Amino acid sequence: MQPSVFFDRIRDAAIAGSSVHVRPSITMAQAALESAWGESKLTSLGNNLFGIKGKGDAGSGTYLTKEFVDGKYIQIEAEFAHYSTWGASVAAHTSLLLKSRYAPFRAAKSYVEAAQKLHECGYATDPKYPEKLIGLIEKYGLQKFDEGSEEVDKVKTIVTDGAKMWEREDSIVYEGKTYIPAAILKAEGILVDWDGKNKKIIIHKEWE
Repeated sequence: MQPSVFFDRIRDAAIAGSSVHVRPSITMAQAALESAWGESKLTSLGNNLFGIKGKGDAGSGTYLTKEFVDGKYIQIEAEFAHYSTWGASVAAHTSLLLKSRYAPFRAAKSYVEAAQKLHECGYATDPKYPEKLIGLIEKYGLQKFDEGSEEVDKVKTIVTDGAKMWEREDSIVYEGKTYIPAAILKAEGILVDWDGKNKKIIIHKEWE
């Protein structure tokens, strides 16, 4: 997939699935790198953009993968999550990075530091992982999607299901559109899905 096509498809999902501590630039660069621009077997068969292991909302599959161990690459078999959509994959990625293990990553003050901390926290074994992420971010100008992410507490957003309304202050504004982090909505019992064209909000509990 061409980079421009890939980033057009992943952009809104990355922004909607981000939070003040998980930069869209990192999410987009990781997705490009881990999925081979959306063309890896794992992405094609399981919509898994980030090489996340375990089970996803669409089950899992067993794949051969390379890991950097004791100074060299080895090939192993591992169970990787399958997701129903790219949006579900992004949401799972955000949820993973909100775990305590990645606290140093979330405390990073720049995308450069974030890429380095991500590796230090054990996300990937490749010693050149930070360098590769930073290279992608700077080559394609992905840092622009992080702009305003530290101002989210000043933005109020209203989400409606057609009848009831819900107001938050932890959203992100980009090019006149307002996004609420999918991980935040998930914590409220609300699922945000993305099919590459349209966002869909599904209410899972009664609005208060």
